[in-house]
Amino acid sequence: MTAHLDRHTPSHASARPPLMAETAPACEGAPDPEIWFPERGSDVAIEQEAHAKAACFRCDYRSPCLEFALATDQRYGIWGGTNHNQRVRILTRRRYDEAANAGSPR
Repeated sequence: MTAHLDRHTPSHASARPPLMAETAPACEGAPDPEIWFPERGSDVAIEQEAHAKAACFRCDYRSPCLEFALATDQRYGIWGGTNHNQRVRILTRRRYDEAANAGSPR
């Protein structure tokens, strides 16, 4: 088991979150690792993103993968079933919720 999660680095290195050693993540060994990095503006990008997200939604690693991407500011690729814009919205919502729970004016 790999102790770090860097499968979406430009080299497409595969890795597993340290939380689960029993099974491999859906992205590991994928026949086409490029689906995790849809090329913006291409005709196939929407289809690639949909395939990548579908694999993520079936994966036991989805949550730790997403949390890793959020914690390390992954700006490219599909992580935990989300693209960069979706991750930005998740972080914004979390920060807003934290501020509201802390009683801070927004």
